[in-house]
Amino acid sequence: MPYSRYGFARRRVQEAAVTGIILLVLIGALVAFGWTRLRGKMKLPISAKSWVGPIFVVALVVLMLFSKSKGH
Repeated sequence: MPYSRYGFARRRVQEAAVTGIILLVLIGALVAFGWTRLRGKMKLPISAKSWVGPIFVVALVVLMLFSKSKGH
């Protein structure tokens, strides 16, 4: 089944977007892991918010930096 060039290009863009989102979440999880380790060393309580907060903040900052670099 032949694909048009537009459909093929659109699929590649979607695949790249999904890959970028996965990478963004992994980077956020890595920062959140360090954050929770630091909180544990300081004897502070660790909850689900200790994981979700840093992931969200890192994702937001990276997306803002990306949009600034692309001029959107």
